Amino acid sequence: MSSGFGRVFDNILGNQAFKDFILARIKAKDLRHCNILCGTDGIGKKALATGVAQELLCDEKKEEKACGFCPNCIRVAKQAHENLLIISPEAGSAIKMESAKEIQKFLQLQSSGKPRVIIIDQAEKLNASTSNSLLKTLEEPPPGTFFFLITNNYHQLLETIRSRSQMFRLKALPRELLKQKTTAEEWQVNA
Repeated sequence: MSSGFGRVFDNILGNQAFKDFILARIKAKDLRHCNILCGTDGIGKKALATGVAQELLCDEKKEEKACGFCPNCIRVAKQAHENLLIISPEAGSAIKMESAKEIQKFLQLQSSGKPRVIIIDQAEKLNASTSNSLLKTLEEPPPGTFFFLITNNYHQLLETIRSRSQMFRLKALPRELLKQKTTAEEWQVNA
């Protein structure tokens, strides 16, 4: 993903069932507007959400998948697309009300006719007031808006947010696949 070229989904090992499900929902124009990607740290949840954004924003799809090389695909892969907003907490702190205001401002900008994707990384760090201020937007977002809440502990999200979202429990790579794809020693793979 660092080069900014290529299809993000092709650069992510594992979680194929999730990728297949999302592609089918996009093709059917039936992707839920709020999705929770839950799993342990370091398994690629943010990369998967970025991959979904690329699938949604690509202008030159090949076989109903993002091409990976059009200007939209490159900007999404670099996390620099005007229809992609990524919210993350500052080091060691909660996601504060300023982030909710940033989301509202992002949604008020005139749409280019393309979907808008909002990724909230470490969503379990949304403080109570920020979570509550986002409820209405999560419940009734503007058309073509998709939220991806990334968390390693969905129980820390408000029940009202969980009830408005589709949950995806993502898995770490199986040890056998990891062994095939790396030159790391056995103890490193086990860690």
